[in-house]
Amino acid sequence: MLTARHSQLLIPPRYQGMELRVEQPPSDGKYIGLFSSGSTGVPKCIWNKQEHLLLNGRLSAEAFEVGPRHSLLMLASPWHVAGFTWALMAEQLDCEYVFISTVKGDHSLWLKTVQDTTPDYLLTVPAVLRALYDENWFAENVVYGGYSIKFEEYQKLSPHCSVMFQGYGQTEAGALSRAIKDVVRFYQKNSKTCAMERK
Repeated sequence: MLTARHSQLLIPPRYQGMELRVEQPPSDGKYIGLFSSGSTGVPKCIWNKQEHLLLNGRLSAEAFEVGPRHSLLMLASPWHVAGFTWALMAEQLDCEYVFISTVKGDHSLWLKTVQDTTPDYLLTVPAVLRALYDENWFAENVVYGGYSIKFEEYQKLSPHCSVMFQGYGQTEAGALSRAIKDVVRFYQKNSKTCAMERK
């Protein structure tokens, strides 16, 4: 994708065989077509300029403090702007990474991979995290995109990482608009109590 000479259309497998209405990409450069159903439930193609997505990847690396020497595990959808941007981020950094396209019911694969790879960063979405809360694994940094997790979920996630990043963006805009970092610190006298320092 980094060296593509023409605009590219990424069609999620769930839309294969469907009749999709896709406008032609603008003619002023290379674009990546990503799909969103948004609030309508109807799949629609959004054309994002390739250079903007690449910039979003670089800015995401800065926001999440990811560097070339880090190892990344991405449990996400490569057809969604978050997962796609994370992959572009890793490619531009030229760092070591594993990307698993998440399919409902593959919980055992997600768990085995995070246990086997012990990544510096786990980048995923809240729905995947919920399947892993009660399992035995650890990643120094956890990045999750999309909607926020409930406060009670912090207690379930905190034993699995030292730092949490919540990234928020809009599929239509194709950009990370906000990132929140939570540093988890455990008090020795009560391991069930944790304080979070928000930056």
